[in-house]
Amino acid sequence: MRGLQKMDILEKIMEQQRRRYDNKTIWEMDGDETEAKQAEVIIANLVLEKVRLEKLVSWTLESGAKEISLVIRPGKKKQQNVNDIVREFQGNGLDLEYMREMSDKARTFYVRMDFTKVW
Repeated sequence: MRGLQKMDILEKIMEQQRRRYDNKTIWEMDGDETEAKQAEVIIANLVLEKVRLEKLVSWTLESGAKEISLVIRPGKKKQQNVNDIVREFQGNGLDLEYMREMSDKARTFYVRMDFTKVW
């Protein structure tokens, strides 16, 4: 299967995320926020390249969100690995519901992970 261009793949992922969470209030994080916003769902694509994992989990809990969907590029500097991310979210009551790895033509890998609050 041929890889997609970088922007094509991220746009496709965003489209899938918006479609999945269509009827809910969404906070699309960019990593430059200074405080949490109230939302049912957080979309945090590539945010872990700007903020620490603990901060993202904290904002998720503060926002009251029941779900978070995020995209990472494993191996990027400052980036946590997939196991660390899953462990941190699960330790805070958010279970992994969906995970998929994709790559673009330049062989840059992306991983989408969706978590749902269970307690």
